Amino acid sequence: MKSIRQFVQQFRAKNCPLHVLVNNAGVMLVPERQTEDGFEEHFGLNYLGHFLLTNLLLDTLKQSGTHSHSARIVTVSSATHYVGKLHLDDLQSRCSYSPHGAYAQSKLALVLFTYRLQHLLTANGSHVTANVVDPGVVNTELYKHVFWVVKVVKWMTAWLFFKSQNMQSVPRKYLVRPVMRSRHDLARSACVQHVTEKRAQERRKLYK
Repeated sequence: MKSIRQFVQQFRAKNCPLHVLVNNAGVMLVPERQTEDGFEEHFGLNYLGHFLLTNLLLDTLKQSGTHSHSARIVTVSSATHYVGKLHLDDLQSRCSYSPHGAYAQSKLALVLFTYRLQHLLTANGSHVTANVVDPGVVNTELYKHVFWVVKVVKWMTAWLFFKSQNMQSVPRKYLVRPVMRSRHDLARSACVQHVTEKRAQERRKLYK
């Protein structure tokens, strides 16, 4: 978290507007280990880092957005959030660690955070939209911790089913185009993940 705070401090010192914030850093299926701050790595990097960065830059985003051109927060999640479950009594997965469970939980947390943030931004009349997207299956080093069988399958089928890293940037470019001014516009994109009724219930439980 120290590096995030340092970055924000350096960015603010430049006194620049901020129209788009893309939260894309993350890890997947890593063995059980902790960040420098003592957080489970999936939860710390995939969720808490984005949560902290977004909140530290939120005032700058609000100042940069206008009625005709809202500032945008674009958070990269995953369709894996559909199978995720928030363990509110063990968010750090200390009782029972599962790489798949920890990864899915971090991606679900991002979805719930984004929906809650959008609700608050709308209620306050802020010219900022919070958006969460799924980039699809992309051929990157993110899969280096999967089982060897999956690696073999990936090697054999990547050319057919996986997007290249260049293709991954297409949805993000589309999201930050000037014409994409509202959450309703973004909802037309196939990348946008909609929270199911089950996830909505978990959201209400989390934030009530």
